[in-house]
Amino acid sequence: MEHTSGFGVYFMFPGGTLEQYDAVNDALALTEMPEGMLTHVAWKNEYGLNVSEVWESKESWEAFKKDRLDKALGDSDLPKGDITLFDVHNVM
Repeated sequence: MEHTSGFGVYFMFPGGTLEQYDAVNDALALTEMPEGMLTHVAWKNEYGLNVSEVWESKESWEAFKKDRLDKALGDSDLPKGDITLFDVHNVM
């Protein structure tokens, strides 16, 4: 079986809300998936707001972060979050 690899990003914003998530998305003004993004999932649980993404490469993630995401997060009222970066073994 051939594997499709990628680069993963997991955010955890303690106490973050879905409304704050929606505000960041509005600020990003995306009309389609950013170049290089393969998946994006967001959910809220008892700890706060969680976001998980898979990108084609670390470089595509870093370009999006630098060009778009850093400003949108910096301008938001989301609490400071933790980020985990990881290599992805397989994407289906």
